[in-house]
Order: sequence, then C-alpha cells, then structure tokens
Amino acid sequence: TKRDIIFEALAWIRLMQRDVAGAKQALTQLKTSVIAPELSARMAAAENDIPRVIDVLLPLQDELSVEDLTLLFSALAADGRTRDVVSIWKKRIEAGMPLEPCASAAALRLSQDGAFDHAFEINKVAFEKSADSRHAFNAACNLVRLGRHDDAMEWLRHAVAGGYKTKQAILEDVDLKPLHARDDFQRLAEKL
Repeated sequence: TKRDIIFEALAWIRLMQRDVAGAKQALTQLKTSVIAPELSARMAAAENDIPRVIDVLLPLQDELSVEDLTLLFSALAADGRTRDVVSIWKKRIEAGMPLEPCASAAALRLSQDGAFDHAFEINKVAFEKSADSRHAFNAACNLVRLGRHDDAMEWLRHAVAGGYKTKQAILEDVDLKPLHARDDFQRLAEKL
C-alpha cells in the first residue's frame, strides 16, 4: 500500500540519519511484516547484528548491488568468514560485475580484519584483470604484512611498472616501512 511505501521510505531516511530508533518506529507502522531485504540488512547492521545481516544478504548474493555486497563482505569478515568474501567476490567478477568499487572495498575490509592473505588474493586478481597499479601496490602492502618481503618487492615493481608514481605514498605507507632498509626498495623509490 501507499502507506507502507511511505513508512518504509521513512525508515530508510531515519537510517541514513543514523536514527535507528526512528527507523524502527517507522517500521512498526507498516501493515505488512515483509520489508525489503536491503532495509532489513541495514537495520541489522545498524544494530550490529552481524548474523542477521548475513542471513538476509547471503541468499541474495548473486543479485546484490555493489553497496549491499560491500555490506555483506563486511559482515562476513566480521564473522571470521574471510574465505567466503573471496569466493563470493570471484564468483561475481566472473559473472561480469565491475571490479570497482567492490575489489577495493573487499580487500580493504579483509586487510582491516588481518586477513592479509585473502586481501592479497583479491588485489592480485584485480590487478591481473584491470592492470590498475593501485591493486599491485595494495598487494605489496598485504605481502609485507604476511612477512613475504621479496614477494612484496616484486609487487611494488609491478605497481611502478603499471604507472604507480606516487613516491610519497611508497615512502610513507606504514605497511611498507619494513622494506625501507632494502637496497632494492631504495633503488625503486629513487626511480620515482
């Protein structure tokens, strides 16, 4: 009904204003108990109910918008299911979903959760598919965090060869600090 549409829209507005109580109140005015899964997932996220976010969005993974897919990735990572993030991301990429912004969002979330191996995997695939040097740079950062310094240098070389020319970022990124004393790092930085 029109009334339900109005109250569901009001719930969305309240959520965007970070007014969870107001969103809940708007939803109590609905005559139906069925609300859009995206709204249900956003409500669950606002209430920090990670299992409910996953329960709502996981069955819809093949049809989610990039924004909702990113929410699902965050929930899965928070639940320790980082392998699922990589698996779903790869499946969606193979199905033709654009790499960005999902690749960056998924890799960042995985990095924030300390799942550097999985973040590397996403950055590696994203670089191979797009040749975007930012993914090679982020892959190098992931590898440093994994203690794989020689591999990290190789990925930094990929980044620079692919057009990454931000010397300041390479010198100031905290993830790369363990490489600073290396001769090959110094030579690479000098080329920029």
